[in-house]
Amino acid sequence: SIILPYNAIGAVLDTRSLNYDPVLMVKAAPGVSVTELGYEVEGRLRTLRKVKPGDTNNFSINRLSQVQQQLDRIFAMVNLVGIVIAGFSLLVGSFGIANIMFVTVKERTRIIGLKMAIGARASVILKEFLLEAVMLCVIGGLAGIAIVFILSLLLTYAADFPISLNFRIFFTGIF
Repeated sequence: SIILPYNAIGAVLDTRSLNYDPVLMVKAAPGVSVTELGYEVEGRLRTLRKVKPGDTNNFSINRLSQVQQQLDRIFAMVNLVGIVIAGFSLLVGSFGIANIMFVTVKERTRIIGLKMAIGARASVILKEFLLEAVMLCVIGGLAGIAIVFILSLLLTYAADFPISLNFRIFFTGIF
């Protein structure tokens, strides 16, 4: 791909006889609206390509705003899919933590009985198990973040594919 001003390349090559598909990139001058520029470019291209009045254009004009709107729609769908996957992950993770805590309580029934026999309140024992569950979640979350961070570094340096991570999302996910 080469980017050259049309008039400059026209002075060097016969642009009408070449078999190529040119792409024109036009930027509005300060103070000129993009809409006006679009109408002007369309009129000039219709004249240059000899398109009769009433016929459809044999070219297309793409505005950067149109591309941006399409990209915004694509990223909105990607975000929605990510939210759904995250929701399922949280649901499965909560079942996993609940099962682990159920087994933990079953294994510690004697210890719980001893604590209650010496005067521990049920709320203190409940807080102990809840603290343990929270710690399991935080450690699992930190391990997941570490894995994602290492994978992003590998992709960035090994595949020459830059990946940036937003640490605000990590903190939101953990806390």
